[in-house]
Amino acid sequence: MSAVQDMITALDGAKNQKELGTEALQEGDVPTAQARYEDAIKLLDTQNIDQTSPPGTGEEFKLLWNELRRTGAELDLACHLNLALCCIKRELWSKAVDAAGRAVQRDPNSVKGWFRRGIARAGGGHDEEAKGDLTKAAKLAPKDGAIRKELTAVKNRLSALKEGEGGQKESAAVAAAMLGSGGIYKEETTTGMENIDKMVLEAEKILSAGHPEEAISVLKNIFKLIWDEECVTAEIAYRQRFSVHSLSGRCHMLNARKAQDAEAKASLISRAVADLQKAVSMLEEADAKGRGVGSVPTEWAVATGKEAAKVGPLLVEAKELALQFPAKEGIVQMK
Repeated sequence: MSAVQDMITALDGAKNQKELGTEALQEGDVPTAQARYEDAIKLLDTQNIDQTSPPGTGEEFKLLWNELRRTGAELDLACHLNLALCCIKRELWSKAVDAAGRAVQRDPNSVKGWFRRGIARAGGGHDEEAKGDLTKAAKLAPKDGAIRKELTAVKNRLSALKEGEGGQKESAAVAAAMLGSGGIYKEETTTGMENIDKMVLEAEKILSAGHPEEAISVLKNIFKLIWDEECVTAEIAYRQRFSVHSLSGRCHMLNARKAQDAEAKASLISRAVADLQKAVSMLEEADAKGRGVGSVPTEWAVATGKEAAKVGPLLVEAKELALQFPAKEGIVQMK
């Protein structure tokens, strides 16, 4: 039974890593999410989940082994699909192609697998291969508007090439730029992003009126909307996430200043540090991707100069307060 126990241990570990990855992905921490999914896949790779002959005899044993194999295959598929999404978000096109490729090998009817490999290939400038993947995805899900839009964009670029309106290098740049800006799905996502921006402004007004708790309630609802938008565009909504983390940090700081209880104050300060650190990290990441303050077009920039100037000093202040009021749980790691 050692083989079975090894399989169970590996599956439990992989499931835990996958859950951590999904949590990080929903919070916008894509590098951490990618690492967790890769760890899950490594654990699964230690087991031969495709082995058809169980290492033992007996009908009950075979049924158990087949169930473990089925669970492992489903987990492997999900991890590779999510890994592909992470790599697309980070514009790691080759890795995204490999991860999505493993997914379609696992399940040839995986719409997400074909779609994400098509996006990755388009982003890397391989429109002809992308067309094949997206055509397959469109056949599997003929009513999916996002797939049709992406396929149309790829076909248009290929037609332009045939007509002599640019080379393969230009096509790759266009594909990457459209994926990066969410331009491919502009018609579908504009309304969603506008609603998110309105909610951020609403939270800002509520905070300005001196009601940080109510502002935080609004901000909590925004994360789910951002996550849904990012799943469609395969791109991080930098500006919106920055606004939420920056505003949330300010809310927690205001609450911390009001708090009389030392333990409550420490907890609020820790939350402020976490949010403000995330906002600063997003500034750094966005700058590395050409989306820093002053980027052109302006909607690409993660924040205005005025917004960016607020978070640094406030983070310093929050960390200094955290030293005076350390949180018992130690959820914030000082950097």
